[in-house]
Amino acid sequence: MIKSGLTTEVKAKYLALEKGIMVSTPEGDCSRYDQIWDINGKLLRVQIKTSKEIEDGSGFEFPGRNKNGRYTSEQIDGIATVFNGKCYFVPIDKCGCDVRLRYTLPKNSRPEQIKFAHDYELTRVLNII
Repeated sequence: MIKSGLTTEVKAKYLALEKGIMVSTPEGDCSRYDQIWDINGKLLRVQIKTSKEIEDGSGFEFPGRNKNGRYTSEQIDGIATVFNGKCYFVPIDKCGCDVRLRYTLPKNSRPEQIKFAHDYELTRVLNII
């Protein structure tokens, strides 16, 4: 698990740098965030999580918490993940205990309850920040 987490952190850092984001990493293992992203002078505390495909293939999911519980806006600004070569960033106010980003609408779901992956792609989020 540690290896996959580190791999995700490196991939997220690479994809962020590729988009022109300056990335810093805290020393040691005592902060709640894994990286600090500097986007045009705005600093974001980013927790990186490894994602996995949802069983029905409609998207992917990752935890919005750690072993001590949910993250708060006092600890981080959002969670990033990498899936199929793309980086996604979900602001902390959009995170639950688990985050599911979907490509398609699953059966028996209402669109207003779904987080679509394309809305959280790093390039789209950068336009909002």
